[in-house]
Amino acid sequence: MWSAPSKLRYGWTFFAALLVGLVAVIFVGSFATARVVYTACSLSLLAYRVSYYAERGLLLYCVDLCYWVHLVGLAALWLAELPGEWALAALASAVGPVGGAVFMLQSPLLLHHPEARAPLPCPSPPLPPDASPRPALRAQAFESFFLHVVPTWVACVVAYVVRWRLMPPLAPELLAVRHTIRLGFTSVYLPWAAAYLLFLLAKPYTPLAQYETLFDWYTSSVAGGGGGGGGGGGSDPPSGARAFVRYAWKPIAYIVAHALLSLEGYAAAALCLRWEAVMLAWIAMIFACNILYAFDFYRASADPAYRPGNKLVAGLRDSAISWAVMLPLWYCCEQGHL
Repeated sequence: MWSAPSKLRYGWTFFAALLVGLVAVIFVGSFATARVVYTACSLSLLAYRVSYYAERGLLLYCVDLCYWVHLVGLAALWLAELPGEWALAALASAVGPVGGAVFMLQSPLLLHHPEARAPLPCPSPPLPPDASPRPALRAQAFESFFLHVVPTWVACVVAYVVRWRLMPPLAPELLAVRHTIRLGFTSVYLPWAAAYLLFLLAKPYTPLAQYETLFDWYTSSVAGGGGGGGGGGGSDPPSGARAFVRYAWKPIAYIVAHALLSLEGYAAAALCLRWEAVMLAWIAMIFACNILYAFDFYRASADPAYRPGNKLVAGLRDSAISWAVMLPLWYCCEQGHL
């Protein structure tokens, strides 16, 4: 079903994703309904990703922040009181660091395997002498849509519904920006960051050294050879104090950079939880960037000469654009103009 390119399938799935957002805006159901629907979606997506990663030897990707936030969000929906601090921390984590990760990860809205100009693997029928190699199919499209884009949208949609359709009206002073940032960062993000940093520091000395994490994919360190897949025969563990120091700065720097970007996400979430117009703009920016990144991915798949540019620079640029949209809206809301 997903192996053949189809403009019709792309259009219908695009429409379905947009419909999810529209349903969230006009949602008038009960909290119990939203909780059950989100739980079913979240658990099914988590089960899919765990089984997929296990099959590919990438199970350590499941220790990343988005999975932790999913579990925290489920716990908050079933165990926390609305509007309690734990619930607000979970919502802020889903909207900010997880939703905002779309910019830096360049997660595209991909609906099928786009064609790439690469010869099909053998065995395959022989081609005529004057024919060019037929394109192979890129599985990254399928992976990206279900592993990154859909969970982000599910998390953002349920956060919007809970905050602006189900949560009782809150005075703006109860959602001070600094308080919301501190609440989400300290109660949700820091426990994960501390555990993840310790795990990365110890990983080279454990049997898990050969398996890849998102950190290894970014830094090409310890395992995976730069994102080529799990079980790729990781490098030898650093031996001696000097060798450990030469390695240890990488996970420390990674967590520090990750924390700074997450703080930016929490700041965006604080504005979103404070004013509905800001949250709608934030979600719209995420969705628009999903489409933009899909354009770059599809074009690069069809044209090997196309270069979308530096992803880090593009992510920072798109994040800055989102702030340029949100800040005026936030100011107008604070001044009572909206």
